Amino acid sequence: MKPDESPTARALLALELIQDSPGVTADRLRHVIRPDDTAARIGGDEFSLVLRHLPTGWDSSPFLRRLADSLAQPVHVHGRIITPSASIGVAVADPHALPDGERNPDLLLTAADRSMYHDKTTRRIRRHITPTGG
Repeated sequence: MKPDESPTARALLALELIQDSPGVTADRLRHVIRPDDTAARIGGDEFSLVLRHLPTGWDSSPFLRRLADSLAQPVHVHGRIITPSASIGVAVADPHALPDGERNPDLLLTAADRSMYHDKTTRRIRRHITPTGG
């Protein structure tokens, strides 16, 4: 963070895709995130997104709906049409609300992953946010 910047919230999202097409998924993620955000394939069908410079108290719902809608668009693969789906988990680090230890990237990743697996077991698009301390 630059000296003249005030601290902002950050979110880490974990995604596991079902029936995805890697090139299509990457393009769709690029269209949903902002230039300062980061998307990375972690391996196989798992991705992570890092959303930076979020306002304090950021509501993830509108972004998650846009993300889910974008990822769920039908894709033509080898002459077939598939409809991808995703389990999505979110962990938010708000520097005004969390102790220093809970801004740790490893803890954020663990919390986002836990939230994603909760979503996966409930078979619905992510609606559960796991706190980084929990």
